[in-house]
Amino acid sequence: MRPTSWLSIAVTALLLLAGCSAGPAGATQGAAPDLSASGSPAIPTGSPETGGITSPCVTTVASTPEDPLAEPARLMDVRLEPRGRADRIEFTFAGDAVPAFEITPAEPPFVRDASGLPVDVPGRAFLRVRFPFATGMDSYEGPATLVGSGSGLVSLVRTGDFEAVLTWVVGTSAPSCVRVGTLDAPIRLILDVEPAL
Repeated sequence: MRPTSWLSIAVTALLLLAGCSAGPAGATQGAAPDLSASGSPAIPTGSPETGGITSPCVTTVASTPEDPLAEPARLMDVRLEPRGRADRIEFTFAGDAVPAFEITPAEPPFVRDASGLPVDVPGRAFLRVRFPFATGMDSYEGPATLVGSGSGLVSLVRTGDFEAVLTWVVGTSAPSCVRVGTLDAPIRLILDVEPAL
């Protein structure tokens, strides 16, 4: 399996809404790695007090793989997992690389891609997770709406899967910060969503 070191997370614009905790995200022994650990893929802030890795509140986080995919990535599974102060979202894909993605703040009203029909996303603050060359058609059999059970994640709602553009909206109870990373076997994009202080 190819390592995920190709992932270059680029912060294209920063908007500091509030400071976030730089502490562990509640990982336990045998659990998936804590994305706040030094050396793990994360959104760098350059803060010397925390070794340059924290959970900043950002306007846009984007990633493009070094080798573009020949076919749209296939979404296989989506999971929510409470992890202490943070809540984890895992997008699992077939293949050996996480597809390009973009994470941006979003504001209601939300509409379904292509149809323009309204979509209800429970929450008070929102993030849009967009995969510009991915699909769950014929591969993802899970629900279009997942309900959060952690401290800040209220919902995760698929708002689009049209013409190889896959879009989900994250609803949180308050403005949140996000740590982003990848895991192998299977290939996953990980978002640790933590309430801003």
